[in-house]
Amino acid sequence: MKAKSREIVIDFLCWTGKNQNEMFDFLTESENQRVTLEGEAFRIDLVNGGCQVGDLIIKTKAGEMKADMGDYVIKEPFPTDNRKFYPCKADIFNKRYEKV
Repeated sequence: MKAKSREIVIDFLCWTGKNQNEMFDFLTESENQRVTLEGEAFRIDLVNGGCQVGDLIIKTKAGEMKADMGDYVIKEPFPTDNRKFYPCKADIFNKRYEKV
C-alpha cells in the first residue's frame, strides 16, 4: 500500500533582517499592536545594543529555534501547545513548497 500526504496551504514569511515590522505582525497575528522586540512567540536580538539587526528567535515549548536571514518562518497549519511557528531553511522550503 502507498499513501500520499494531502497538499496543505501554509502561511509563511521570509526573514530578511529588515522586515521586523512585517515579521512582528505575522508572529503576533495583529497589525494594531506597538512593535516590540519580543513577544509570546519570538524574540529579535539586537547586536551590541545598537540598531543592527540580530537573530530572530522563535520560541516554542521545546526550546528556542533560530531563524537566520533568508530563512522562512512558517505558521504551523495545525498549531499545538508546543509550537505555532517554526523556521525553515530556504533550500528545504523551496524543495517542499510551491508558492501560490
